[in-house]
Amino acid sequence: MEQRYIKGDKDFNKALREIKKRFHGKAGDSESESMIDCNKGDLKEGFVWFYSNNKDAAKLIERSRKFILEVRDHGEHGVHFKMAREGFRSVITAFKVAR
Repeated sequence: MEQRYIKGDKDFNKALREIKKRFHGKAGDSESESMIDCNKGDLKEGFVWFYSNNKDAAKLIERSRKFILEVRDHGEHGVHFKMAREGFRSVITAFKVAR
């Protein structure tokens, strides 16, 4: 069952702490994944989505907490984060430059 938290809600920070604790150090199995959903429409509206079912969820909270606008918590199945555009560089910066 999905739990939804929006920045400003009274349980928002508590939910982030719980999610960070739950996913801290969780490497996941061979089906584990993290992904960015970045489309131009969302960018124009000021956000992107990030999903993870492993330790990347905890890392995102640790590194970019102030940019998290909304959380959709699917329990052990993973978490979707709606992230403010200001906290997002670009998808292409995920890859190293080869020269």
